[in-house]
Amino acid sequence: MKEIGIQRDYLFDNLKFILIILVVVGHLMTSLRDVYVIKCLYILIYFFHMPAMIFISGYFAKKSIVDGKLVKNKIFNYILIYAVFQFILMIIGEGEFSIYCAKIGLWYLQLLIAYQLIMPVITRVKPKYLIAISILLCLLVGFDDYAKHTASLSRILVFLPIYLIGYYVTNDHIKKIRENKIFKILAIILFMIVGLFIFKYMTTFHFKYDMLYGKDSYDSMGVSNLLGVFIRSSWLFISILLILGLITLVPNKKTFYSKFGSRTLQVYLLHLILIILLRQNNIFKMLLEYNDFYVIIGSVIGGILITFILSLKVFSYPFDFLMNLKFDKFLVDKDS
Repeated sequence: MKEIGIQRDYLFDNLKFILIILVVVGHLMTSLRDVYVIKCLYILIYFFHMPAMIFISGYFAKKSIVDGKLVKNKIFNYILIYAVFQFILMIIGEGEFSIYCAKIGLWYLQLLIAYQLIMPVITRVKPKYLIAISILLCLLVGFDDYAKHTASLSRILVFLPIYLIGYYVTNDHIKKIRENKIFKILAIILFMIVGLFIFKYMTTFHFKYDMLYGKDSYDSMGVSNLLGVFIRSSWLFISILLILGLITLVPNKKTFYSKFGSRTLQVYLLHLILIILLRQNNIFKMLLEYNDFYVIIGSVIGGILITFILSLKVFSYPFDFLMNLKFDKFLVDKDS
């Protein structure tokens, strides 16, 4: 997502653009999972792509605290954008308007709003205690059948440990990870192991990929609470390793796509409209009539092209306007 008023960091610009490609490709693959290879790729992508986006959001959340005070303006910017796109998605036929229940993909904005609101708590509690509590909440929320219906509460708690780790990770930590070449090798091996495991054993273990969404209870996914805790804790551990691995592999120098890393918010929101329109016009059903190979290639290339097109500067103006709106005159300064 675009960060305002900071010096560009090419590592994170590159990382964010790669991740937003995976987000778009992942959403394209959602309706094409009848193809086994696509289903495997889909699970691999969902293993880490949204956790990585949330990790990055946590990393840049340090900018939300200035002189010990929360910069409240961004919260209102996110709320406004959320409301606007809830309305737009309603207009194109995605259910009734609701502030409370996020439509397709907009749960991510609910998370950003919630995490911004708890920033004062995050800055006042020792990291080791807060991370421990967040992991406990991440695992316990799976016992609750109603949390997913409560303004993305389940996802807020499930992804909170990853957000906090992103917040506590410093630039020095990242430099140390990237400087050690053994981490790059281990990262490649880890991605290969996870990928091969999914491709080979997905059917055998009836992999509960619903766990990757973070919204459902263990019972609703058809697993016992004990098994659910084991699967979720395993996913949490592996996804964090994959995120750190990805950080070691992404270039930290300016590339031809670096400039698009500051425009991922527009891609994230605009592609949701496109996905809905494609579904409504049965485009995905038509694609499934073709050879599996062409469907696989088409979904990957199509996702990349869509990402590049929606990253164009022409699409950024309304988002720049909304993100730069100031609400200071509506807010009370306690020190004044």
